Amino acid sequence: MNNKLIIFDCFGVLTSEVAPIWLRRYFDDYTADRIHQSIIVDGDKGILTADQVFKELSLIVDEPAEDILNDWIDIATLHEDLIEYIKVLREKGFKTAFLSDSAYGYTKKIIDKYNFEDLFDSIFVSSEIGLLKSNPETFKYVLDKFNIEPKNAIMVDDRKSNLDTAEKVGIRGILYKDTQSFKEIIETIL
Repeated sequence: MNNKLIIFDCFGVLTSEVAPIWLRRYFDDYTADRIHQSIIVDGDKGILTADQVFKELSLIVDEPAEDILNDWIDIATLHEDLIEYIKVLREKGFKTAFLSDSAYGYTKKIIDKYNFEDLFDSIFVSSEIGLLKSNPETFKYVLDKFNIEPKNAIMVDDRKSNLDTAEKVGIRGILYKDTQSFKEIIETIL
């Protein structure tokens, strides 16, 4: 059995990005970034529940919170070619983990919609574990749960800052752009 772990980000890797897309439908870049850094990040941290996040957004855009939630679920489109490749990696014996900075109540709906519990050995959501990917302790936490050394782990994320943090603890980072380039990179290091 392979003793290697590949950790995948959700939004921007397994699925399309969601919050930035939705926010820019309603707001200019500056306002969208401010709302993201306050309401959305508070959800990621677990300060606000997913229900509270959508209620806050509802108050700002004057739309029902449930409609906003459903819109967010629809925006999160699956990168099917990557999912198929993850299945191949699992067949080869690689362990896989899902790691997302997000509010659990919303992310659980995405996990269920795409059956991610069947695809990953473990699922970690920042609001549940109390750690964001900007904190090296997040990656140590995941490694400890798998009892794997950092040199045997790879983090796949669409944000370089998250990869920089993973690399601080010795995890190799791969910046995700698309499935084909990911496959090319992963094949050279495996």
